[in-house]
Amino acid sequence: SPSHRAPAVPVPLLPLESFLSGVATGRAGEVECREYRRSVMAAMPHYWARREDTQMRLAHFGKSRKPKSQRPAVKSASQPAASVAKPRSQPALATSNKMVAAVEHAVVAASKGRHEKPSKRTRHAPTSSFQDNVIVAHLKEGIEAVQLYTGRTVCKLLLPPDSVHADVNGDSVLDHIQAHGWHPQNPEDGSGVRIPRCWATVTSGIGREQLFNGSICRTNMGHEGSVSRSGRGESHSPLEVAPPALMPAADTYLPGSKAVKRRGATSDLVFLNSRGEVTMYAIDGTKRWQLQVHTTWHRSGYDGEEDVAPALVTFAPRVGGRVEAILASGAQIAAVISPTGHKLQKIALPNVPTSPPRLVDLNGDGLNDLLIPVQGGFYVFLQRAQSGQLPFTAMLGILIVAMAMVYFTQQQPGGDARGSKPQRSTD
Repeated sequence: SPSHRAPAVPVPLLPLESFLSGVATGRAGEVECREYRRSVMAAMPHYWARREDTQMRLAHFGKSRKPKSQRPAVKSASQPAASVAKPRSQPALATSNKMVAAVEHAVVAASKGRHEKPSKRTRHAPTSSFQDNVIVAHLKEGIEAVQLYTGRTVCKLLLPPDSVHADVNGDSVLDHIQAHGWHPQNPEDGSGVRIPRCWATVTSGIGREQLFNGSICRTNMGHEGSVSRSGRGESHSPLEVAPPALMPAADTYLPGSKAVKRRGATSDLVFLNSRGEVTMYAIDGTKRWQLQVHTTWHRSGYDGEEDVAPALVTFAPRVGGRVEAILASGAQIAAVISPTGHKLQKIALPNVPTSPPRLVDLNGDGLNDLLIPVQGGFYVFLQRAQSGQLPFTAMLGILIVAMAMVYFTQQQPGGDARGSKPQRSTD
């Protein structure tokens, strides 16, 4: 009868089945990301706006150490005090004989060496690098760290798209940078808040504390009826923006390395609009410079630019070097800019770029080259090291010094007495 049925015994799942079941329910070993705070910050910046922004990178994740004030006490009141010595179980040997005392000392030292744990200095010896143990995936929903060998989710942090997420002011709190364009059919953002045209907003933390905001256009588009230089009204012209970029400040690197950033590092913020204007802001809201580089684009649908992928990235000219260049690309032109706002290189693109550029060393010369996917293929721009510039400069300097020495030698007055005061003709 049904009343006499044996209770159902749950069938244990295999490890793979258990993992797939956890993935389906969204609970595949998820742990709060606050335990991996420092590792999560190292995985930033994060930005996702289109399919091409999906990336996977290897990284090392480790739990952050708690401050000493938050660590639990090791000893309790029930434990004996450390000053009370425990009685020795072994009988003490007579130490009147020096030979016996030396043997006892050697035996005790050997027994301690076998059972003692390594010192803190040995266990926590600083290492220059850590072995990668997770795969960090940058997805539309945010970032997800998956164990490299088991596939279980270590940490998953939900982040809204269309914003750059990173710690830009060095306070170990995640900041959010967003650039706003404008379209006449959609003057408000997704939250229903009316934001000025061509505007940048920078907030911090979960409560979105505002750090600063400012215009990223050369003309004030916040007022209705702004007129361009050509006399055509631009109040009804759509304006687009590229994803913001971060430029590490000059003092954010360790003194012994050009690529390792120190703690508390800050970054400047770079913005690009569809009119080809690049703007850099400091973290305190100060506008450092604004430049017209003519990297324009528009998605009208009549000239083949509906699939254009504008980009604004910061990169290191040398492999493993410090970030000290900005690349802005539009529909037909790309430009390389220095952190001080000077144009370094203008590049004419053969076709409309369809994906963000890639910075890779293609020929193995230690310099990062530019690889841009365009319609119908790829565009490659190779850097070339000017090896002959330094010897030529040195030879030119030596020549100038030699000419100066010859000139001053010829100007010295003659005579047997060097340095004597020249006599007047009337003397």
